[in-house]
Amino acid sequence: ATIVPGRTLRLLGEDAGRYAYIYENEPEKWPVNAVYRRDIYLNEAERRFIELLKEEFDPGFRRGV
Repeated sequence: ATIVPGRTLRLLGEDAGRYAYIYENEPEKWPVNAVYRRDIYLNEAERRFIELLKEEFDPGFRRGV
């Protein structure tokens, strides 16, 4: 799965529903897991992006835990 900008969906036009699930104002929640190599460095932007995904989608996420 990936996140794409709205302009990409607009470019797809009527076919957007065939290629993308549009998440908009829905209470969908699911656990968010990030998988990466143990010895790899994640920069601050990457760590923040994972945190934002968890805040938005993960029902069990508690900030600062």
